[in-house]
Amino acid sequence: MNHERNDRFSLTGALLLPAAVAVCLGFAAPDSLFAGPAATESMERAIKQRSAGDLDGAIRNLQKAVESAEIAGQRSLASFMLGDCLIESRKHAEAAEIYRGILESQPADEERAEALFRLAQCRQALGDLAGVKKLCRQITNDHGDTAYAELARLLM
Repeated sequence: MNHERNDRFSLTGALLLPAAVAVCLGFAAPDSLFAGPAATESMERAIKQRSAGDLDGAIRNLQKAVESAEIAGQRSLASFMLGDCLIESRKHAEAAEIYRGILESQPADEERAEALFRLAQCRQALGDLAGVKKLCRQITNDHGDTAYAELARLLM
C-alpha cells in the first residue's frame, strides 16, 4: 500500500514541478504572491468575525480589503465576500451596489453570472420583481451552462 501512495505522490510532484519552476523563474506568478498584505489581513479578520457572528465588524474589514486590494482578483473576492455579508445583514441596497460594481469591472463569465444572480437576490429582497425576472433571463440566456442559470430559473 505504501508503494501505491508513493506513486501517487510522485505523479502529483511531477505535475506540480513545471508550475513551480515557472513561478521560480518568473514566467508565472500566482496572484496570491502579489496580493496586498493589508487586504489579505483584513479578509482574514473578516472571516473570523463573520464566523463569530460579528457581521458589522466583518463588513468594515471587507470594505478595507476592497479599498486596499492591489490586484483585481483579490478585489473581486473581497467584493463578493462583502456583498454576501451585506445580504446576510439584510442591507440589500448596499449589497446591490457592490454587485453592480463587480459587474462594471468586466469580470470573467462565472463571476459575472454570480454577480448577476446575487444582484437578482438583492432585487427580490427589495421587492423589485420585474428587475429579478430581467436579471434571471439575462443569466439563463448569457450563462446557461452555469449553476447560476439553474438557480436563476428557480428564482424566477
